[in-house]
Amino acid sequence: MELHLLIVSLMVCSTLGVPTRGRIFGGDPASPGQFPYIVALNNVDQFCDGSIINKNWILTAAHCLPDITSNTSVLVGTNIEHSGGTTYSISKAIAHEDYDSNTTQNDLGLIQIDGEFEFSDTVQAIEFGDPEENASCVAVGWGATEHVSFPEELQFVELRALSLEECQERVGDLDPFYLGPEQVCALGPEGKGVCFGDSGGPLVCGGKLAGVVSYSVSVLPAVTHNVRVIGGNTAQPGQFPFAVSIMMPSFGQNWCGGTIISKNSILTAAQCMNNLFPEDVVVVAGTVDLRTGGTVYNISQVTIHPTFNETNLIDDIAVVKVDGEFEISESVQIAEIGEVLDNDTCTVSGWGATENINAPASLMFANLRALSVEECDKLAEDGVFDVERGPGQVCGFGGRGNGVCYGDAGDSLTSKGKFVGIASYAVAQCAVGWPDIYTRVAYYKDWINTII
Repeated sequence: MELHLLIVSLMVCSTLGVPTRGRIFGGDPASPGQFPYIVALNNVDQFCDGSIINKNWILTAAHCLPDITSNTSVLVGTNIEHSGGTTYSISKAIAHEDYDSNTTQNDLGLIQIDGEFEFSDTVQAIEFGDPEENASCVAVGWGATEHVSFPEELQFVELRALSLEECQERVGDLDPFYLGPEQVCALGPEGKGVCFGDSGGPLVCGGKLAGVVSYSVSVLPAVTHNVRVIGGNTAQPGQFPFAVSIMMPSFGQNWCGGTIISKNSILTAAQCMNNLFPEDVVVVAGTVDLRTGGTVYNISQVTIHPTFNETNLIDDIAVVKVDGEFEISESVQIAEIGEVLDNDTCTVSGWGATENINAPASLMFANLRALSVEECDKLAEDGVFDVERGPGQVCGFGGRGNGVCYGDAGDSLTSKGKFVGIASYAVAQCAVGWPDIYTRVAYYKDWINTII
């Protein structure tokens, strides 16, 4: 059975946060006006949710706020993501002053809109409430009905609020994370719960806002788009001189990984740059520790593969050009693109988690094995890996305790000293023994050469 534990933040105390974005799956479509307090935060497409709490303020998750740009809009008054409703611009966004992205504490954010909401049957504020153990609750969001299928229709799913003791007992050692009195777990039955893409949405118990969706933990979770190296070793200076960090200055942490492929270009995952502007992020090269050293480069141009599919992550590749040129040295080098064959020994390197939610600033690496399509399918034959793949993708398998996890898509996969893949997504819970998916770089070599 697939148990899904939704971790939310209590309104009465504030909350937690982790980069694993929750999205409803196995839910039912909402009727117009059924949840008039729900809002969608959009950068072209929806990336987080929130709840209206008065005429000009929204409550959401703090880890959603770094994605906000000058073009982010707030959509209210509709249950269809790209139809109807009213759009508002954002004037202010405030994260809880004690929000900690590593420990997942205090994951609350407030957003103020320009002007005021026009209340109606489909736009209303919601009151705060305190959930009781075993209370029947509802999570709401624009969510997946399957692991990678995203309908535009608002979804809701019924869950049960757990005590912290029961939550910790069910999770056990599978997913170490902080649990405190300001948090609540909510459990959905098999096939129902939250997955990726819809953090910040409401958990409603007894008709009142009891929590903010922060992240999900599951025994067999859905595909996780953003990945981090897990169970790896710390890299030595100059060991991976082609590896760069794509950082969001407003966030102060690694956003994605990348690989130097020319004097002014890097390769990364398309998902990392989708809906971002070049000025939103910078490239850091020449260091294995993001707290010290390295050179920062501004970005001048981003080219995402024209057929990138953000639903199944096929063609998940982008070329990023920096202002000026990289200064080549022992710690900054250009990677040579190569082919990867079945059963090749590979190494993934990136600024990644050593556990499911801990993200150190040191460059990490882990050894993997490239799988054949048949072997990859066999390892995932239980149906967890019900995801379309294409010839431009390769499976990597590090066994239990090694692989990729959330937060660091775009990292380098190398084999025999050559750059062969880009970390795209983890099929399951961090390093529990399922394959991870990489973009096969050599497959796109002709396209890359037309840009650089």
